[in-house]
Amino acid sequence: MGMADFVGLFEVLGDTLSSSAVDALQSLAKIPGVEDASWGFTYTTSRSLNFNFGVNLRLSTTNSLNGFSESTVFRSMVSALGSVDELIVCCESTRLKGRATGPISSSGECVTHIVLPLCTQALRTAPDLQSAAEILLDIPGVEDLSIGASSAPRCLIIVRFTSAEAEEAYRDHPIHIDYKKWLLPNVDTNAQKEDGRKIPIVAVDFASPRVSAVPP
Repeated sequence: MGMADFVGLFEVLGDTLSSSAVDALQSLAKIPGVEDASWGFTYTTSRSLNFNFGVNLRLSTTNSLNGFSESTVFRSMVSALGSVDELIVCCESTRLKGRATGPISSSGECVTHIVLPLCTQALRTAPDLQSAAEILLDIPGVEDLSIGASSAPRCLIIVRFTSAEAEEAYRDHPIHIDYKKWLLPNVDTNAQKEDGRKIPIVAVDFASPRVSAVPP
């Protein structure tokens, strides 16, 4: 199903959110075109640079992305977070598994795994990016999977799980290891200068509520 994904990674000072930040985050799901939203403090660090907070918005169409990162609602959220650095990736994406409404787990929580690799131009425009990721659907615990590419240096791969334990098992699963073997040669290390980040693959994980714009 065609859609769009918006990912914002932020360096936030402190490890708790103010009430105004919580209100601003919850308001994101009310923006026209936003199907659901998840956010949280990250708990992995090896590829996260200094980003310790992630936001993922699922949007119904790519038109919803126009000017979104500069919109008043979004910039108010960033201000409320007190972010001192950010990495934004947004593009048309394909949801290979999952749905827009309803909780992923009985608790209403989900674990979001976001990978933002610097992909070659050939990979960004080829169907291989999607077809290669389809093998990840065979890994137990994968409840939601989206993948997308844009004209920006970074592609996006977003996987959601019912628990941190499922995400941890995913990391060492043979299918995931095979996928990484396919992905790494397609990472464009020459694009690092344009991107301005220190590593070719940025990855974070966070546990969070999932706020749907439409009730389940």
